[in-house]
Amino acid sequence: LFSPEALRDSPGCWDAHWAPLSHWRLEPKFYATLNFVGHLETARRDIRRLLDDLGSDAWEKFGASGWGEYGNESMFESSSTVNHASEKASARLREYYTSKDIEERVDKIYEE
Repeated sequence: LFSPEALRDSPGCWDAHWAPLSHWRLEPKFYATLNFVGHLETARRDIRRLLDDLGSDAWEKFGASGWGEYGNESMFESSSTVNHASEKASARLREYYTSKDIEERVDKIYEE
C-alpha cells in the first residue's frame, strides 16, 4: 500500500518526482548564469530558438531530424517526444486523486 508519509519520512526513498521543488530546483546563486528559459508546453519552439542562438547550423545538426519513434521527426515535433507524463500516468493520477480532500492532504504533506 502506498504511503506518502512513509516516503516523506524515509530518506532512502527520496525521488525528484515526489520531492518538493525546493529539493531539486536550481539554487539562487546560479540565477545570474541563466540566459535561456524554455517550457515543456512550448518545447518545439523553445528548442529551435535555443539551437538557433547556439549557432547557425545547430538546429540542422541536432534538432531538425533524428527524433521521434522512427527517427524521422524534428526535435519535439510530435507529442511522443514532448509528453513526459503519458496518458496512462494521467489516468493513474485521476484514479488516486478522487476527491478534493485527498488532494489537500497531499498538498499539505509536500508544502514548502
